[in-house]
Amino acid sequence: MKILSIKTQYKHNKPAFGSGQNGNGMQSQGIVFPLQGITSKTAQKLYSLDYTPVSKPRDGYFLTYVLADKTSEPVDIYVKRLYSYFRNSKDTSLNNEKYILYREKPDGSLKLVGARWMTFDIQGKTIAPGHMDSYDKELKGTGLRLQQIGVERMMDMDFENVKITSIPEAYDFHKKAGFQSSDVRRVLEEEDKNGYISLWASELGIRKNKIKEMLVYDKVSGVSEDYRLFNENKTFENFILYLKRKGRAAGAEIGLKMELGLNALADWKNIAISNSIFHGKLRELR
Repeated sequence: MKILSIKTQYKHNKPAFGSGQNGNGMQSQGIVFPLQGITSKTAQKLYSLDYTPVSKPRDGYFLTYVLADKTSEPVDIYVKRLYSYFRNSKDTSLNNEKYILYREKPDGSLKLVGARWMTFDIQGKTIAPGHMDSYDKELKGTGLRLQQIGVERMMDMDFENVKITSIPEAYDFHKKAGFQSSDVRRVLEEEDKNGYISLWASELGIRKNKIKEMLVYDKVSGVSEDYRLFNENKTFENFILYLKRKGRAAGAEIGLKMELGLNALADWKNIAISNSIFHGKLRELR
């Protein structure tokens, strides 16, 4: 059955608005355009609309909106928290939540359009990597709303950042949403380096000499200038960027660890307050 676009009156280019108190007592600086750390053009369109969802409220659901892919008109979206489990503060995998996004069909039933499963690192005070999916190609901005869920929960928990693990094909989306690769360092002994180079040359179909050029080493502060640690995650980012330039897809065996940069973190906090999905209603719930 064809799903109809919701048509309503709205204005483009919502002006930046000043400081104010939101519903859960947090101070808002307002969304300032252009966004500083988020480079997504869809984010610019989505969060600059002067629009309030018009769909009928449903018990247990929150209302937000995304955009129709072809027209950029707002489409109302229902958000539901499927579950929230906090069972062991020391085990990230045992502290998790899942959220589902739906749009309404003409017959009143709901169609699944997105899902976000996330874990909570209580000790490290971060939203830890989980999984997210967008299912409806007629919409854009669904992934941004899924990211926003993570940011709102980060703020509810008084955490410091949102961390994800990106597959190569999602790298561009996450990068435009303000995520940057994290530093993940380890010792790579000289005798192990050749094996490492051979392994990834074979996995990715790249010449060994080129793999060697893409290895990233970081100097360690306060230690001899000759001592360097291998930065594996930044090396993975080089692999992804190289294959992208060559027009080739990197395999899912590369999982790039990413976190929000400072400017993007500020953007997202202002978005989460000024264009909130939950309006602080989940803040006290665990």
